[in-house]
Amino acid sequence: MTNDLRVVKTGACASLSGKSKLTYELACGPAAELHVRIAKSTGTGAFSKDWIAWDQLQRVLEKNATRPITSHTLTPLFRGLSVNTAGFLLAALKHEGLVRAMEDKPRCYELQDAAAFFAELQTLMGPAAGAPKKTLQKPTAPAPKKPPPKTTATAKKGAIKPVPAKKR
Repeated sequence: MTNDLRVVKTGACASLSGKSKLTYELACGPAAELHVRIAKSTGTGAFSKDWIAWDQLQRVLEKNATRPITSHTLTPLFRGLSVNTAGFLLAALKHEGLVRAMEDKPRCYELQDAAAFFAELQTLMGPAAGAPKKTLQKPTAPAPKKPPPKTTATAKKGAIKPVPAKKR
């Protein structure tokens, strides 16, 4: 499955501690499903380079939507793997603007609107990704009830909607 992924974005950011620089990647699969992973770290700590399906990340964030988000919130995604990876993923989410630090609680984060993030990904994924079998949602949004439009694609409230392939 991970052999079918196409990297659509590579980003770099500081770790949450600021002690190392991280490189992360966002990729889409054949059905336009999104995946994320930490690809590199300048630090000496171990981490996992495994891809995490966005659906799994979304479920963990939705489950904890009413509580502050910490690196421990993401640990279920990395059972049996390095504990650094959850914190590194949180740093990538922060860099992408999907979470922001809470002013009154150190090391705690809150979800942000993901519309711009998903609009950018839709552009990066382009028609080569094909029509998604399932729309991607910002972490706090429920799945849409109505089918996507047949002729246009718009990023609305964080959802990536399919873009029909242009006929030649």
